[in-house]
Amino acid sequence: MLMTTLLMLAPLTVVVEDVRSDKGDIYISVQTSDEYMQSSSSAGSMEDPEKGTMTLEYEVPEGTYAISVWHDEDGNGEFDRQENGMPLDGWALSSDGSGWQFDDVSFKVSRRGKTVTVEMEYPE
Repeated sequence: MLMTTLLMLAPLTVVVEDVRSDKGDIYISVQTSDEYMQSSSSAGSMEDPEKGTMTLEYEVPEGTYAISVWHDEDGNGEFDRQENGMPLDGWALSSDGSGWQFDDVSFKVSRRGKTVTVEMEYPE
């Protein structure tokens, strides 16, 4: 008997709050633990972002994920950092600020789906 496994996709809604401007591009990446903070992780980009709040919809397999967001306001295609490594560009993680490791920022998506809200952070 041939068994077929169907990959069931679940809805994931990402709400990005506090986008400072409509300049540049915003890169949003939904990552598994293996992809987390890797340059090879797949990130979608949005040209002409909306100032304020943006809502994006994804379909993902059930599992555990993290979200990272980068706002390249100056459009130079690089994640700019200070000499001490702190970001100069806007950014957000799916976290309450408790840490930077995958376990600190991850969440589970069940077949019913999930809504995750992230707040952009910008340097002063």
